[in-house]
Amino acid sequence: MTLLREHRPVALLAAPALAVVLLVVLSRVASGPVAGTRAPAVLAAVLTAVALVVAAAVGQGSVRWRGALTTLALLTLAYPGTWAVAVLTSGAAAGGWPERVAVSVATVAHLPLLAAFTLVPVLAVSHLGPGTRTRVAWVVVGLGVAAALSLVLFLADGEPIGLPALVPWGPGGVLGPVVNLVFLVVAVLAGPVVALLAAWRAPGHASRRLALVAAAALGGAVLVMVCGALAPAGTAGATLVLVAMDAALVTVALGCTYALVAPQREPSPADRAASPREETQPGPTYRDVVGEDLPAPDRLPTADGQPAPDHLLGGDHHPVLTPRESEVVSLLAEGLSNAGIAARLVLSQRTVDAHLRSAFVKLDLPDGPEHNRRVHAAVAWRSDVVPGAGAGAPHA
Repeated sequence: MTLLREHRPVALLAAPALAVVLLVVLSRVASGPVAGTRAPAVLAAVLTAVALVVAAAVGQGSVRWRGALTTLALLTLAYPGTWAVAVLTSGAAAGGWPERVAVSVATVAHLPLLAAFTLVPVLAVSHLGPGTRTRVAWVVVGLGVAAALSLVLFLADGEPIGLPALVPWGPGGVLGPVVNLVFLVVAVLAGPVVALLAAWRAPGHASRRLALVAAAALGGAVLVMVCGALAPAGTAGATLVLVAMDAALVTVALGCTYALVAPQREPSPADRAASPREETQPGPTYRDVVGEDLPAPDRLPTADGQPAPDHLLGGDHHPVLTPRESEVVSLLAEGLSNAGIAARLVLSQRTVDAHLRSAFVKLDLPDGPEHNRRVHAAVAWRSDVVPGAGAGAPHA
């Protein structure tokens, strides 16, 4: 039973994979293959789904990350299945609404996969960087919806099945390709841009991970664009593009997962010199607190007038955290809320939240409904930093 729970995502993938393969075989017997049901495209979709599920299992510590990659695996596997259903429906109910619906779904089934080229890196950046990039994600989703509507309404659907446009509007034949081109460019390039900007702005301890996210996203984008530009016309070219899209998805997902789980070394002196704000300003100065330029006493008060924690006065900090992250986690271990930590250190709550997310990743804390990462972080801090505090304390 334990083995089944550990491999539950792979087990859940088996039934949809068998269903898709069966549908593809039936469609090829009934009407021959289309680009989405050719053997290379089907094999690439199955292998991509397996790789994504493995990446989801490896990327421990985030329910959202595991859920996103598992959902993407199912969508990748469903793509050849939608074309198989469209072919079967076209043969059994030609000219009716079932055919129109099935072909329309197959025509737009690739759009969520293209959107993943931005959504996956943005999700990784939100785990590693300061703040989230939800506006970029919503822009990509909105463009994807517009592209789907333009494909369904204005363009001849389902080539090579071939149906007339649902709305025979002349300008729609131009508007549809333009909207789809804009969506393709934004979806493929926004992920690398967001990750590169985050890596440029982040301190040294996080910039390396974010650079890995950017490299993975950029590698996937280049693979899709090169194969799309060099692919020959016709069914063979379309099949090659589908295989390249699946390979690019694996590149992005595995690269981002590695960035999340890779062990992080301590910041070097060069890193500290490169990010003086992060490393040389661990808290408020005496002038910040009392409003006077006086010599600092041995025990600087914090923003609420309380003495600083003893284990911070000596400069001790967790071996895998920066001094600022150590401060934040130490106050978390004292029972303060995010608002309390922000008031104590004279920071914004958003900055405190970003430091905590980064610390949770570095400490490799478990996540999920059965875990409280704040409690795990407090236990890890007291066990690894405060002398004698780990005795009898449960480890995360």
